[in-house]
Amino acid sequence: MSSNGSAFGKLYGSVDGVSYILLTSGNGIALNTTSVTFANAVTTPYRYYQIRSVGTVATGDAIAFNTGTAGIQEISSVIAVTPVYLASAHPKPGMCSVDTDGDGVPNHLDLNSDGDGCSDLVESGVSPATDISTPASVTNNNGLSYGIATFKLSGSQLNPMATDANNDGLNDSVDPDQNGITNYTSTYANAINMAIANCFCYVPAATSGIVLDTPQGITSLGRAGVNADNWPMVRKGAWTALEAKTKGFVPNRLTIGQINLIPAGDLREGMMVYNISSDCLYINTDGTPTGWKCFNTQACP
Repeated sequence: MSSNGSAFGKLYGSVDGVSYILLTSGNGIALNTTSVTFANAVTTPYRYYQIRSVGTVATGDAIAFNTGTAGIQEISSVIAVTPVYLASAHPKPGMCSVDTDGDGVPNHLDLNSDGDGCSDLVESGVSPATDISTPASVTNNNGLSYGIATFKLSGSQLNPMATDANNDGLNDSVDPDQNGITNYTSTYANAINMAIANCFCYVPAATSGIVLDTPQGITSLGRAGVNADNWPMVRKGAWTALEAKTKGFVPNRLTIGQINLIPAGDLREGMMVYNISSDCLYINTDGTPTGWKCFNTQACP
């Protein structure tokens, strides 16, 4: 920037190179020497800086600034070490602002971009054997626990602290030969399509082995026995069959406080209640007080 005996300038900063804010406090700095020093009144680090002439008066000439006739000069800078500048936190408008599920988190920062309950990790085809970081639990919109999470559900990601020997931005678990190319076929289109939720599965019923009659049942259809549709014996493999067309089965409905009062010695693997505090079917998986799990998200075991 050449010196100008009658012009004044101010320093501006930007995180995206588009929108700038004023960093100079008070009057502009006279541009009448070959060496001009600008004090930055804002401690936040910025990626882009500009020195803008604000006209021929120290307080600033609005017309000259707004029309750009006074000129704009961009300068380079050294990014501050503390606080650390995160480029991904300041995407350029219109370029990295896509938010498929509308949750306020842009896709490039969202671990479940389409909001279908399946992690982008799985829907994109990533399948490393290691380096998967999974939360201890997944919560719903009310902050209530879904139970133990699997790597397939929202919140899972490649461990950001995992080894990347050649510093190419790809964990060695997905780029073991360090050639900059992932070792899996990307299916990222699934991660931004909420109509595809491929982290859920349907396990087929076991049809092999000994076929057992169901010895007892409760029905509201007025039938039972060999001469009445052979019910419930026609239903195979259960201890008890329940049957109705206009009625529902309601398990014991307990609050989490009431569930916690069940004596530990009375707990059994497979014990089931409806948890009205978390609005979910609550099943004990190991017969211990810590074995209760909330079953309200369909997924593979």
